[in-house]
Amino acid sequence: MHKLDSHHSEPSSLHERVFVQMRRRILDGTYEPGAVIRESRIAAELGVSRTPVREALRRLEQEGLVTIIRNKGAVVAGISEKDIQDIYAVRALVEGLAAKWAAMHITPEQLNELECLLMKMDRAAADHDYRSWRELDTRFHEVLYEASHSVPLELVLSAFHDYLRRARLDSLASPGRMRQAGEEHGAIVAAIKEKDPEMAAHALAEHARSAAENWLRVHRAQLESGSRSRA
Repeated sequence: MHKLDSHHSEPSSLHERVFVQMRRRILDGTYEPGAVIRESRIAAELGVSRTPVREALRRLEQEGLVTIIRNKGAVVAGISEKDIQDIYAVRALVEGLAAKWAAMHITPEQLNELECLLMKMDRAAADHDYRSWRELDTRFHEVLYEASHSVPLELVLSAFHDYLRRARLDSLASPGRMRQAGEEHGAIVAAIKEKDPEMAAHALAEHARSAAENWLRVHRAQLESGSRSRA
């Protein structure tokens, strides 16, 4: 982790930057569930005092991302099956609305970008290029949000997508999931291209349902594997 340049930052700005970096590292899996985050080590890595780190940890605890344990430090919280079910239930509703509005308001340029992204994702899946596929998938959903032409909805979804990144880390790596998700994306784009709002929302909801089911399979398999290894 790179040090923060705090020489010209106001304290509140510095606190925010420390919080954002730590939050991102939890959500992208750099800090894995169960990992202990110690104030002194993070402060040294970022080149800051322990005060902004302590404040960031309090905010992360409020978001449910860490649990602060006396005399131990902050422990990165795991993600439960209920968390995933809740996340994807919300996703189906809110992203479904974005897909519905995108079918009504998308521009030719945005539609062209979605179709280009689909082709690139197909190539990444064929090459088993997990990192590139994730980046393309993130951009796919960003274009979808932009195509809704609703600033409030776009802001809500951009923040919510951070939590989806955490849930997707293991899910996308499961065999065949990238290609299956690509086909689901294709159904969303086809509905948008046909200017069918209800079908676009339905296709997005099916994509969210499929993603949730896949994550649960991966999660349960990992738990079972862990139980066997401890036996």
